[in-house]
Amino acid sequence: IGDGIIGQFAAQAASARGWRVLLAGHHARRLKCAQKAVPAILISDADAGSLREKARQILGCLPDAVIDSVGSPSSLALAQAILPAYGHLVVLGWWAGKQMLDVHAAFGTEATVHFPAGLTPVRLAATLDLMRRGAIVVRPLVTHTFAGADFPKACRLLEQRGSDYLGIAIDWRV
Repeated sequence: IGDGIIGQFAAQAASARGWRVLLAGHHARRLKCAQKAVPAILISDADAGSLREKARQILGCLPDAVIDSVGSPSSLALAQAILPAYGHLVVLGWWAGKQMLDVHAAFGTEATVHFPAGLTPVRLAATLDLMRRGAIVVRPLVTHTFAGADFPKACRLLEQRGSDYLGIAIDWRV
């Protein structure tokens, strides 16, 4: 759940490791970027009907794991609603302020909750290896490129809530 840059990379990493991936989000342009980057990634609008039933239809079953890269109360609740018994909930990202997780829902399904940070040398090396082999790609996720002199303009774009940017590259040579 989440079509931002963290959700995109999580979807690519899961796909590269052999999982069937359904990426759910709210931005059609970002979801198209996901399929351009890795055509095997399936996409869905997170707002259209019950995502639990959509996942069952698209994947043929409920997912064994749900990755939430949004971290809002509603996305965490949605992630837990999709998860079947004994599933794995992965909470990914970093947000300002407190985040709330309904532990009663986790107890009810005996879910395992993971909070990966990827900070170990082994995990970082594994991710870099996936990038080196082309299993995780960056270029299709870059929606805006700015010259170094336009860095303040790039920062203003990042501050705009609801903007349809995904990846922003700064070309410091110009």
